[in-house]
Amino acid sequence: MTIRPARPCLLVAVIALAGAVVSDGVFAAVPAGPPECGGAAPLAFSNGALVAVVDNTVSTSTIGVFGAGPYLWDVDVVTNLVHSFNAQLTVTLTSPSGTIVTLTSKNGGSNANVFNGTVWDDQANPSGQIPYTSNAGLVTDQTYVNGVAASPLAPEEALGAFTGEDPNGTWTLRISDDAAGNTGVLNGWSLSIAALPRPPSVLARLTLENTTPAPILDNATVTSPIDVPSGIGTRICELTLDTAITHASSGDLDITLTSPAGTVVTLTTDNGGANANVFNGTRFDDRADPGGQVPYVTNNGLVTDQAYVDGVTATPLVPEEALGAFLGESPAGTWTLAIGDDAAGGTGTLNSWTLHLTTCSCAESFAAAPLRVDEHGGGGPFSNLNGVLEVGESAQVEPSWTNAAGTPFTLVTYASNFGGPAGPAYSFVDAGASYGTVAPLSTSNCYDATGDCYRVEITGARPAAHWDAGFDEITAPIALQTPEPYYSTWTLHVGESFADVPTSNPFYRFIETIFHAGVTGGGSCGGYCPQYASQRKQMAVFLLKAKDGANYVPPPATGIFDDVPPSDPFAPWIEELYHRGVAAGCGPGPRYCPAIGVSRQQMAVFLLKMLLGSAYTPPPAAGIFGDVPASGLFAPWIEDLYNRSIAAGCGNGNFCPTTSNTRAQMAVFLTKTFGLQLYGP
Repeated sequence: MTIRPARPCLLVAVIALAGAVVSDGVFAAVPAGPPECGGAAPLAFSNGALVAVVDNTVSTSTIGVFGAGPYLWDVDVVTNLVHSFNAQLTVTLTSPSGTIVTLTSKNGGSNANVFNGTVWDDQANPSGQIPYTSNAGLVTDQTYVNGVAASPLAPEEALGAFTGEDPNGTWTLRISDDAAGNTGVLNGWSLSIAALPRPPSVLARLTLENTTPAPILDNATVTSPIDVPSGIGTRICELTLDTAITHASSGDLDITLTSPAGTVVTLTTDNGGANANVFNGTRFDDRADPGGQVPYVTNNGLVTDQAYVDGVTATPLVPEEALGAFLGESPAGTWTLAIGDDAAGGTGTLNSWTLHLTTCSCAESFAAAPLRVDEHGGGGPFSNLNGVLEVGESAQVEPSWTNAAGTPFTLVTYASNFGGPAGPAYSFVDAGASYGTVAPLSTSNCYDATGDCYRVEITGARPAAHWDAGFDEITAPIALQTPEPYYSTWTLHVGESFADVPTSNPFYRFIETIFHAGVTGGGSCGGYCPQYASQRKQMAVFLLKAKDGANYVPPPATGIFDDVPPSDPFAPWIEELYHRGVAAGCGPGPRYCPAIGVSRQQMAVFLLKMLLGSAYTPPPAAGIFGDVPASGLFAPWIEDLYNRSIAAGCGNGNFCPTTSNTRAQMAVFLTKTFGLQLYGP
């Protein structure tokens, strides 16, 4: 079996709704939402007006829905339909958005009044495993009795096609009497609407495939499993299915899907006629046929009414029984596709099948800091715990997630698609993480919460000077107003970027940080040149990129300083720093002295003005350092930088204010001042 995880997005809580209009129908229970969503008390709406059902005519009746949430989670229907020959009827339900669902098309035989009190519910028939002759609870396979209402029934087309629509507005029931000789009356009908208070997001999407061929033999049943791992959410909110089946006579086939909870859904039973291979590449989807209004002869997109063509795949198709029957169940465990060939004379093969699962949660969350890499996890020869991912080590990755809502949720995630530039090998040592129960308005880091985090490993030669790898994490969701999947991509910088900055260098992580942030590309020595003095011209670039980002480009230079011509590549950066009031000249001319090193006392002024604006004035100095008297011009700036934990002394209670900053020291100052992150969202 080949398992292919898909890129992953929540289902918002099913909220109890008050003020329901009393219905004369008895509805089935609403499928459970994710555990943190609570239960649901649906609204019920009725129209009790009598409507005549006339030969070869379409009759209509409407219900107005009001006060429901904007996102439909579940809908059931009750029909009180009297008719002496129910196989003459095709009944559809149309939502305010215009989606059409066929409840029944020519079912019930010559029996009378079998839909007089019927509850139409996607979850009406949780069993019914092949081989069977009839399947009570499924409108297309029910054994009807004259004058006896069949209830509840799973409709011929899934009511799940309405899921996600705004239910407020006018719903229309249409009854088409397609033959002469018998008439009837719609004595009323009702709707049960369970709607969510806001559009949902998706927790995870997962695609799994079984590619092991299985023969389909005459008068026999073959089964094929797919195992779904835990950790992708505890409740299903959507499911679709692909089949690759070759068979000489598709009408011989009954196909069911069974969930780990034991719910059985019939995808097709004896559809397709004598045509071959019509399910060879079919996508079964509750939403496959949003149209198909009565009167019709065939209704392409509906497995029971498709006009099949020999050798041509029919796709997509609405299954004979709703995949929405799985709504609210846990996806984890073994799913089983069963195919029964109930006639002699034709065989075939199940070549493969694919399960597409979407899980949901009421949690609202977003990726947060900290994202820690190689800071914990046992150390040893495979990890130096220096906070930087390097080639050849097994490094722990510790993401964080914030719960932005008022309801706690339990978060377990897994990772996929670890990769980067071609050449090296990227692998997971541990691809799962647990964040425990994330309290409302709080952040959980997997290491701090449970100690269960990801572990990654990279081997191979360095493919580029700046090297980033990354992986996808299927997560608790950010609230999205889109059906597209949501997942988090974590970017992991790979260290040892400069040969002259080994991992033992105390400035190593800071230098890697400003390199990753695009503040510097290295020095003139061919490496980073950590011991070189930071020149005033370099400082202009460092400050502007650290503050405004790696992609910032200053305006063209005009020639402000005598010793910095406009053609100098540093001129635009120097002049922009001057215009912002961060740096002035170094003497008459005016001159800038671009190649002179920046002293530690000058750097204190540059950093704070760049961070806080040219008008910023620090508090008065108190006299912290022995070599920086409180009365000194730079003392307030130096002490303010120290009090912000950006700079410390140089030893023995001194600051060394006139000493030049090295490029290594500059990396520390920039990282701390502007909050640059080597790893983070």
